[in-house]
Amino acid sequence: MLMKALATACMTVGIVFAGNVTIAHAAVTKPDPIGPITVYQSLVTNPSGDFINGKTYGAISPRVIQLKHQSDPKNNGKLLLTYEQEITNTEAKVGKHPVFPIYESDDNGATWKHLSDVSETEYEGWGKMNGPQLYELPEKIGNMPAGTVVLAGVSDTNDLKSKSYLELSKSTDAGQNWQYQSTIATGNGSILNEDPIWEPFLLVNNHKLICYYSDERDNYVPKSQDLVHQSTVDGVNWGEVVKDTKFSTPASAAVKENVDRPGMPVLAQLPSGKWAMTYEAHGGASTGVRISATIDPEKWDAQDRGHTMANRSGGPFIATLNDGRLVFNASMYNGDGKVYAFDKESELTSDKGIAAASSSYNTKTGTAYFRDLVPLANGMLLIANGGRPQPSKSNSIRVETIDAGDSIETGQVKVHYVDESGKTIQSDYSYSGTVGTAFNVTSEANAQISGYHLKGITAGQDKLTGNIGADPIGITVTYTSNSSTTNSGSSTAATPSANSSSDTTNGSSTSTTSSSNSSTSNGQQGSSASTTNDSSTNIINQDKEMSPFLVDVKRSLYRYRNADFSIKSRIAKLTKGKYVKVVAISQSSNNNKRYKLSDGSYITANSKYTGRRYLAKKYKHLYVINKKGIYQYKSVKLNAKSQNKALKKGSLLKIKKFVKNGLTTRYQLTNGNYVTGNVQFVSPYH
Repeated sequence: MLMKALATACMTVGIVFAGNVTIAHAAVTKPDPIGPITVYQSLVTNPSGDFINGKTYGAISPRVIQLKHQSDPKNNGKLLLTYEQEITNTEAKVGKHPVFPIYESDDNGATWKHLSDVSETEYEGWGKMNGPQLYELPEKIGNMPAGTVVLAGVSDTNDLKSKSYLELSKSTDAGQNWQYQSTIATGNGSILNEDPIWEPFLLVNNHKLICYYSDERDNYVPKSQDLVHQSTVDGVNWGEVVKDTKFSTPASAAVKENVDRPGMPVLAQLPSGKWAMTYEAHGGASTGVRISATIDPEKWDAQDRGHTMANRSGGPFIATLNDGRLVFNASMYNGDGKVYAFDKESELTSDKGIAAASSSYNTKTGTAYFRDLVPLANGMLLIANGGRPQPSKSNSIRVETIDAGDSIETGQVKVHYVDESGKTIQSDYSYSGTVGTAFNVTSEANAQISGYHLKGITAGQDKLTGNIGADPIGITVTYTSNSSTTNSGSSTAATPSANSSSDTTNGSSTSTTSSSNSSTSNGQQGSSASTTNDSSTNIINQDKEMSPFLVDVKRSLYRYRNADFSIKSRIAKLTKGKYVKVVAISQSSNNNKRYKLSDGSYITANSKYTGRRYLAKKYKHLYVINKKGIYQYKSVKLNAKSQNKALKKGSLLKIKKFVKNGLTTRYQLTNGNYVTGNVQFVSPYH
């Protein structure tokens, strides 16, 4: 379901607790847009005559990635940027060769520094000439662990008259140093109509690294070009060439303008699990930029021309936002410089092209030969603009960010507490926040636990501080049981206190200091008794188990280790707008109602602070209260495939049946369709 109102409601919910986990969640707000920022400016006095091979630019075609799977957490969130760089004739005469420069930003694109260069190492006298593509491996491929940064690009001689090699290079230290990994394919020199290979695009699917690229080698029609791919399971040995497009026919060969040349393949996964490929297609019926879709990214109908997205001269790009929507850009030369967003997959895959877009966004950098779209973890969309070939003008690589209404991407850091046998002795501590923002769990990894003393950190010693990644970061701390129930053997351990939890604003951590008395900052009255995990047994036994349900946090509140709230038993803060999973109803020793969460912690059941997320009983009538309306669905799953009819705010719903669906509830209407039971969207009151 990609209707923007529903996507926003579903994607900004924060945390659902699961298992024995104690979670601190960082509050975040979106940053302001940045840019345009100039990363690199080619400085020559005569662009039309200074660069080798008659090129009219010194830099073009930028590619950017954000690191999210790094083994060293300090590198998570960093941006790496590369581009195609030309050298001057003067530089070529003294033996220089082009490289793929690598620039780094650790502040989401606001500032950049030159980090390294990817140079040709396998062939003496060659350089990195064309179409670099960066990619971070989300999983291990061969001898390359998750987090390895790989770069595919074409190497050639300075005069482009020899063969060309599409090579894979790798970096295991976040782009600082690079090594040759393998050769993907071999073509002729990188000159149009001379059988070159170029414009690679990388992705991992089904435990294979796949490289898509433009291929002119099979001249079944003179001057034609195909889109192809090759895959590898080890990063070294690449499979056979598979054609993804093969449009031209001999009948069109006599007319130059009618020769099909699909190029610049870019892929993104759709919410349904399908894959979309967009590409430029010059000539004949393929004028403009197009898009095709398939369920398996290694199996395409090579004769399927897809449909036209825009009648523009090229440079298309597609990306999936954090909230599941799709963004599209086609801006070479005659574009309008806008980015188009599609709330529904059906809009993107219709034959209406950009006219079907739900919304569009202006950019400051405007059109370019190629623009990269990168959904950042902080919810902003980064645009990398490489300009265009223009005689008598130098060229620049610029970036900007825009707010396309995306949600943030979060990750977790977990501290696991075990005894020497590996048995869990205390609920995990987990800190959750935006990918790329800082964390520090040093105090939590040195916690005092009653009846035990700290032996040491037995896993993740080097991960106590850093930046949050897309993959959970785990630390294991081992304790030795005391011979008595005193804490005499654990005096070296630091005790986690209420002020060790933190809130984050714009990615910067700020300490949240607790009051010294027993009343919490959110108005919940705590017990003055000093309550520990061991002394809470009687309270826990009073829990009334029930079917789990979800509860919204209406106002900021704290979680506690037991039902008797006190500063000493406080764990972490929950901010307004989050929701949690309740597994039992409990009471404090002075009969205040509490909710027990799935991780074993407790929160208030005061209706000023919490409320059920879903209606819990049958009604004869409901009303739509969401200002943007809701959809009704043919299936209780409420997925995009079963989406049926839109309902406006204020619509009266006649109810036939109340349905439970896991932790959610649905209502079947008298027409047989289903609607959500989420209290943010429907109500029994008009």
